[in-house]
Amino acid sequence: MNNALRTYGIVINMDYEHHKHAMCSALWNEISQKMQAESFSFEKRMFVVRTEQDKDVVCNKARKVMEELESHKKESYEKQVFSYVKDFYAVDVTDYDDLTRPYTPNGIEVEEDIVGVEIQLN
Repeated sequence: MNNALRTYGIVINMDYEHHKHAMCSALWNEISQKMQAESFSFEKRMFVVRTEQDKDVVCNKARKVMEELESHKKESYEKQVFSYVKDFYAVDVTDYDDLTRPYTPNGIEVEEDIVGVEIQLN
């Protein structure tokens, strides 16, 4: 295990294209509740966790959530739970760049003035 704090995102997209909206939506609500109960937060269209654990541990935690839904809720849905899921993958977003923010090649520089503190954005 690496002691560095990492941020992992779990992306889960439902297959609304091939399944009834009501079924996908109901399952999504259950997935969301279970993932958040497992310490994932929902940010930027993915479930995110900041941890010192490695990626395999995080992936296994997410798989466990889905497998528990599969075993306990199979009778609630017309098909297997995984058949309603279009995408289910993990990404390391520790060095995530939000491209919706303005680009600054040097970042933010802070200069201290003799009289006080002045923040200057470049």
